[in-house]
Amino acid sequence: MMTMVVGPMNYTNGSSISFVNFNNGIDISDDDTLYIADTNNNWIVTITADGHRSIFESGPGISRAEFYGPFDISVSKTSIYVIDTRNYRIKRYTKNATNPTTMPCAASFFESYYLFVDSSSSLYLSDFENNQVVCFAAGHSFPQARFGTTVAGDDTAGSDLSQLNCPSSVIVDTHGNIYFSEERNIRVVRWTFDSDVSICIADCSGRYENNPNQLKGPQDLAFDSDGSLYVSDTYNNRVQKFQILNDPSTTTNQTLTTSSSSLFSSSSLSIIQLVSSTSPNGNLSVSTSMVSASPVSTMISVISVQTTTLFLTFSITNCF
Repeated sequence: MMTMVVGPMNYTNGSSISFVNFNNGIDISDDDTLYIADTNNNWIVTITADGHRSIFESGPGISRAEFYGPFDISVSKTSIYVIDTRNYRIKRYTKNATNPTTMPCAASFFESYYLFVDSSSSLYLSDFENNQVVCFAAGHSFPQARFGTTVAGDDTAGSDLSQLNCPSSVIVDTHGNIYFSEERNIRVVRWTFDSDVSICIADCSGRYENNPNQLKGPQDLAFDSDGSLYVSDTYNNRVQKFQILNDPSTTTNQTLTTSSSSLFSSSSLSIIQLVSSTSPNGNLSVSTSMVSASPVSTMISVISVQTTTLFLTFSITNCF
């Protein structure tokens, strides 16, 4: 069953707490509170497990208590991190959304839209414009630690496995492997923290495609409790689920679809299809596609998984 968490059924936006306007990043805390970066309303929406809604901060503005285009949010055990895109900064709050501190960033650094905080409170930021991913180690002091450590990419766009091309989302698994979606390389890759090259794990064709095992503008990533990887396949208007086998040395350049069956359908929202896939070396074995079937064109950009519940954000757009 799919439930509309926030927003009207007619896909309109608005500026009241019952609406969102170009919502992007979402995350879920340990107490199942949902946090939404409501970008064009310039605030963060929170929805508790019992349905209570509230907002913190507002804008647009440049003061420490305001946002201007918040795009992504990540919630750790002790803190809340928000990319305040048009103010060229990252804001960190205590868990009760008070006492913000800021990390200013150079404008050239801030074509950055996604961040991730791992279990040790290290912060990862995808630097879309500069084709790299930067890590701020646990215990960093804002704003002194403004530059961080580059963990992937070299400021040069490219398709080689040692390079990135417009990295979108970044996420870290429980083994310390770092996963990136690359919008212009049209793939998902995995790096170990101290590696100079990546392993391509999803869609290594380098082409915009809509086959079940391929991607078109991949954006946000999320893991579920079983370790399956969800990919927001934005311009295909779907979310794909990949089961990643345990052998970290395997790679894939091709996946072969073997069967397809419908798991769930809704007359107005979406169709979910299960696609069992295998590759010549066995790296990817299952892909689940969630395909938009809404009466208007929608774009799925951000996903979050909590236990067995999958949360999506839909932005209305004209997709190619």
